[in-house]
Amino acid sequence: MNRFHFWGSVILAALTALLCGGTSAAQDTATAIGLNLPEKAPESSPAEQVSAIMQGMADLKSLSFELLLKSKLTRGDQIRETAINGSARLKGQDKLRLELRSGNEEVWLISDGKVQWVYMPPAKRYLKLGEVLPRAEFMCKAPGGPFEALTTWLADFLHGNLVMLNQAKEIRRLPDEPVGSEMCLVYEFIYDRFTLRALFTRQNPPIPRLLEADMSADLQDSTHAGLNLRLTAATEITGWQPNVDIADDLFSFTPPPDAREEGATKIKVGAEAPDFSLPNASGQTVRLADFKGKKSVVLDFWASWCGPCRMAMPKVNAVANALKDEPVAFYAVNLQETEDIAKRFIEKNAITLPVLYDRDGTVARNYGVEGIPFLVVIDANGKVAWIHNGYSEDLEKTLTQAVRKAIGQQEQIKK
Repeated sequence: MNRFHFWGSVILAALTALLCGGTSAAQDTATAIGLNLPEKAPESSPAEQVSAIMQGMADLKSLSFELLLKSKLTRGDQIRETAINGSARLKGQDKLRLELRSGNEEVWLISDGKVQWVYMPPAKRYLKLGEVLPRAEFMCKAPGGPFEALTTWLADFLHGNLVMLNQAKEIRRLPDEPVGSEMCLVYEFIYDRFTLRALFTRQNPPIPRLLEADMSADLQDSTHAGLNLRLTAATEITGWQPNVDIADDLFSFTPPPDAREEGATKIKVGAEAPDFSLPNASGQTVRLADFKGKKSVVLDFWASWCGPCRMAMPKVNAVANALKDEPVAFYAVNLQETEDIAKRFIEKNAITLPVLYDRDGTVARNYGVEGIPFLVVIDANGKVAWIHNGYSEDLEKTLTQAVRKAIGQQEQIKK
């Protein structure tokens, strides 16, 4: 989802309630969310009801809560599950401390509004962001993957970003359901690539209790046909404490003396590109070092489950075909998928890019890949010449310009 960042009063549902009359099934919902509807009021739309709930989030001075994220990917009778425990602390409009833990892995996102850090305690690695992001966007930097839809939706909800309402194709109010022993209001949001259910407590004001996302429909394309794939994720929220006293020093970070800075030079334009050796579809090893002094290299980090990757790859493929006679090599670097799934996508979409397999994600980590698609142009000197994260409509044009520039610089050196 795209995000627009603004705070504001969302009063449409309240105005509707005050101006109209009639009893309906919405009366209990309206009372729960503090609208104080007259005895006779027409049913406000689900979008208006959620907007009214969001207003309470925008007015908070601080917030503390715990969360449990779970995902499940099934392929026939094979099941792969992931669980992440975490805590979130927010203060003002820009301070954040988000801590996530899964097994032996842990990551912290820390922002005082002026400097933002990503820290991985077990590995003693940290990254200082060069550009300060709006807090809602920064929150979405982890954990990503199957949780991206949930974390993006929750971040937009907490920050009053109505884009999560506006981009829904349909919003429905469903019958109340229990979460544990607590009955909750239930809303269903249908988006282009996934469906999300949000469950809120019936207290006044309501608070988010459970988010459930089903991304299975996005895996029902021709690439994954017949694989019987299903992908779901959920976020359970507990320990909700609004306007709690949180010390400012919780939002500051000083790297430990033995910690190592990640990505500070590796993923910057002009820096030496990290060398790698990856297998291709034929089982042969491709080494970046072999191209030094000979060709530029373009890497497109992708996965078949990634919608933006599927949109970007045909454009990258078109650029590779147009520049096939130039001294440049293009590679689609698949992240942690089985070769049969990657091959199926390539064949179904008539992609001619050679594929490399980053089976454990090591190369992606070395390049500082935080989201996909992630494209890197490396010149013939082995230097990073261009970086692009995500999908854009003009990708074919900008990538072509970046590659031609990298080739041109090498030709100038030869002369």
